[in-house]
Amino acid sequence: ACGALCAPGRAPASVPDGVAIGELTRHVRGKQWRQALTVIEKLEERSAAATLHYNLALQACRRAGQWEPALDLFERMLEHNGLAPAPDASSFTTAVAALRSAPSNSWRGGPPVLE
Repeated sequence: ACGALCAPGRAPASVPDGVAIGELTRHVRGKQWRQALTVIEKLEERSAAATLHYNLALQACRRAGQWEPALDLFERMLEHNGLAPAPDASSFTTAVAALRSAPSNSWRGGPPVLE
């Protein structure tokens, strides 16, 4: 499911950025949000995650109707703790779009910037 990026025995550092983008794009198209989050974890392990990677993972969550993982990922971006990059306009737009699939008011208590 994760293709070359998650193949056993393959060091994450040997995977070029373009491969991660391709993997994430396939996961967006296939609404494979769990696999997209796995790609993000692998990128974080080697400190190679960029805003584009996170935005694609957010998009996979949104397309799969998974607002909670999308919100968690977006909150990590807002914390900007050294692993996750800072969000951009696309991050905000996708996070808000993901929240549209949430039951009314169920996401309250999330990032204040979204309330």
